[in-house]
Amino acid sequence: MVLDGAGNGLPVKEVVTLAKEINSKVTLSGGTFELKNVPGHLMALSIQGMHSNSAEDLFALVKEFTIKSQKVLGKSEINKKRISEGKPAIYIKLRERPAIRYT
Repeated sequence: MVLDGAGNGLPVKEVVTLAKEINSKVTLSGGTFELKNVPGHLMALSIQGMHSNSAEDLFALVKEFTIKSQKVLGKSEINKKRISEGKPAIYIKLRERPAIRYT
């Protein structure tokens, strides 16, 4: 997962604050998640289903996380300030991790 401001470099403090805000305000109906800060503006997202880890169930959890976290970001004081300063809002882009190859 990437927290992004339309390609602009983001202050690490803002990214960490937004991650903490998402972790504290978002809950998933059928599972849990953990959002961790990693170097740069990248974040690692781990989602675990409570009853099943089928692809369909995990997809539903990712969708739920995306909707709820975007609502948190939309109400965030950090994003409101960025927009008032003419800067792009910070948003989330989800993408698959690179395949791990064992040799």
